[in-house]
Amino acid sequence: MIVTWWVPTFGGEWRKNDFTAQFGGPALRAESVTSYVTPWGGLNVGGVTDDGRVVVYWWVPGFEGNWNIDTINVQAADARELPARHLKSHVAQDGTFHVVGVGRFGDVLDMRWTPGEGWRVEDLS
Repeated sequence: MIVTWWVPTFGGEWRKNDFTAQFGGPALRAESVTSYVTPWGGLNVGGVTDDGRVVVYWWVPGFEGNWNIDTINVQAADARELPARHLKSHVAQDGTFHVVGVGRFGDVLDMRWTPGEGWRVEDLS
């Protein structure tokens, strides 16, 4: 996965990173890639891997070093409760992150992270 990104500390320069090679992270399915910016300026690029995990590459201003890679872990009874494609993301005014996608059987699923609570998944269908 190759990402082109910019933050104010770069001045007028943009950076291009091959996250898969540089950080040892997984490739993401092209039809699932989404991104969002947190209220504190954190950059996030996420998507679904070939083995069905939802993975987010993230970077936070003030942290020196590389991007971080995390699998979004939620309690799901079975695989149909995890988004598999067409991810879209949104950060609400209260700082809640929403990663919404289509599950394996067509259900619309909202993976939601709330400060202090962690990730949850809800079937919106």
